[in-house]
Amino acid sequence: MSTPPTSSPDPDRPDTAAPTPRTPTGPESPVPVSPPRPPQYGYAPGYPQYRYGPGYPQYGYGPSYPQYGYAPGYAAPPTNGLAIASLVTSLTSLVMGITAPVGLILGIFALRAIQRDGTPGRGFAIAGIVVGAVMTLMIAVSVAFFIFFAAIATVPAVVGLST
Repeated sequence: MSTPPTSSPDPDRPDTAAPTPRTPTGPESPVPVSPPRPPQYGYAPGYPQYRYGPGYPQYGYGPSYPQYGYAPGYAAPPTNGLAIASLVTSLTSLVMGITAPVGLILGIFALRAIQRDGTPGRGFAIAGIVVGAVMTLMIAVSVAFFIFFAAIATVPAVVGLST
C-alpha cells in the first residue's frame, strides 16, 4: 500500500502550502473571465462599514431643533374678526343677495379697525368690500329694473287703456 503525498503545510514554515491548481487566464483561457462584480449591498468602497449588534450601542435620533416660524411663547396675531365676517357675508351674497350690504358695511368697519390697530386681515376686508359693493350694486340695479317694468306693466290699467 502506498502512502498518499502529504498536502498539509509544514508547521515550521507557514508559507509552504500545497500547490493549488490554477485556471489559465488571459488569451489562452478556455472560459472568458468576467470582471469582479461590486457587492450588491452595503457601503461604497472606501467608506467604513459599521456593524450594530450585541455589544454596540444603538443610538436614536439626535436632539430636536426648534421649527421655523415664531419663537416659542409667541403666537401670530389673530386676523380681524370683522374682516373675516365681511368676506363671509359678501361671498354668501353670491347665493343669497340680501347679505351683500351687510358684508360691505362690515368690510368698511373692519378696514378702519385694521388701520387703527394694525391687526392682520386687510386683504379680507378689501375683498369683502369689493364683493359686497358689486353685489349691492347688482341688487340695486335689478330692483330698479323690476320697479320700472312693474310700473310699465301697470300703466295701461291705470290710464284705462286696454290692450
